[in-house]
Amino acid sequence: MRDMVTSAYTLVRQSLCCPYPMASNIAATSADASPASISALDLDPCGRVGVTRRQFVVGASALLIPSRAFRASPKSASVEQWDIPGQDVEKLLDEFLPSKMKEYEVPGALFAMVKEGKKLFAKGYGVADIKTEKPVDPEQTLVRAYSISKSFTATAAMLVEAGKLSLTENVNRYLELFKVPDTFHEPVTLVHLLTHTAGFFDTGNDTLLARGKLRAMSLGEWLKAYLPPRKKPVGAEVQYSNFGTSLAGYLVEIASGLPYAEYMQQQVLNPLGMMTSSFLWPDQLPASSEARVAIGDARIDVGYPIRHLTPNEGDFANTPAANLLTTAEEMTHFMIAHLNGGEYGGRRLLSATGMAAMHEPYKLPVNHWVNASNMKDDVGYGFFWRGIKDHRFRWLFHSGGWDGSISDMELQPEHNLGYFFWSNQGGDDHRKLRAELNATLADHFFAGCSGEPTG
Repeated sequence: MRDMVTSAYTLVRQSLCCPYPMASNIAATSADASPASISALDLDPCGRVGVTRRQFVVGASALLIPSRAFRASPKSASVEQWDIPGQDVEKLLDEFLPSKMKEYEVPGALFAMVKEGKKLFAKGYGVADIKTEKPVDPEQTLVRAYSISKSFTATAAMLVEAGKLSLTENVNRYLELFKVPDTFHEPVTLVHLLTHTAGFFDTGNDTLLARGKLRAMSLGEWLKAYLPPRKKPVGAEVQYSNFGTSLAGYLVEIASGLPYAEYMQQQVLNPLGMMTSSFLWPDQLPASSEARVAIGDARIDVGYPIRHLTPNEGDFANTPAANLLTTAEEMTHFMIAHLNGGEYGGRRLLSATGMAAMHEPYKLPVNHWVNASNMKDDVGYGFFWRGIKDHRFRWLFHSGGWDGSISDMELQPEHNLGYFFWSNQGGDDHRKLRAELNATLADHFFAGCSGEPTG
């Protein structure tokens, strides 16, 4: 693992496609076989975990959500609403992105913002493929969201019918093809899988990519073949785990009786109007859809050669953790649903109670995830909470990154605002563009906020 300091965040390199600039002392596992592609669990935490306790029952399903200590972003009558005209966002991005894309040699980028249940702004910059020079289109270009997939898998886990899946029972209750070893007294539950606290230490990167024999494996076969060791008791520490989220997706597959990608299409993507999004690999899509998939480039760092990827290089065997293909336009639907109590376009994806339970910060072990300012962060089900130093409101987010694609989804529930960013240049140096964009947006639009600091 090696550190990079950007203008806004400390980037700790590790894990597959993942969240955001991260605390330097978290345990994480590299998910790439080459130095060119080691992604970062990029978190820049702030905000202390509080002591209030709640329990939720998701909808009518009687899925128990365990008591979780938390303190959400403060709400008070003094909080000012963020008045952010779409044209102002466009003007800022038109000035910021082209010059930064040139600096970092990024061929294409996408940005979309939502506020108060509506799309505020969406735009593409540059090209989706340097060979074809096809322009990036927020409605047409299919992009690899990578670890933002984990937020979708967590959402699916909350949708399982009553009695078919519990968040708090031993996952071995559902597993027949293999069992999670009883290494420690306390069993692994779905809660632990969704919060990266199951104690798994993921295996090497060569087991993640859908190459050779791995491409022919079912999700269950892959999980059985590459079950990582449990090196910590559940809840002892946050160990970012692609395997854990993939196992959560497999539980959804078992409980629903449908292949994971099919279940996601029927029960998550289609109800959100995300009709062209998919968890299939590009070559499994209709030819017309496959042709819309952006092809990225990768390199180790600034000054190294840029390599144009082949269309299937970004395919992963651990589908629930990494394989979402989507558009910027359709990502706005998902963000709106999570900001609007589980509802989009008059259709309810998840109960308001279940959505609140997903977002509620899970109590993290003491002295884990502490940044240079001694501010702590939290994790929800399939999401992370973070703060930006000198900015008073915390963000619910997940991001992703691998060769050829860097992505980020940021939600501010208190102000009912969110945005999605993607670029098609992989490699660690291109996380800098994402970090600088977040810092620039924060300084321009989110700095003058009242309310109590969270850290």
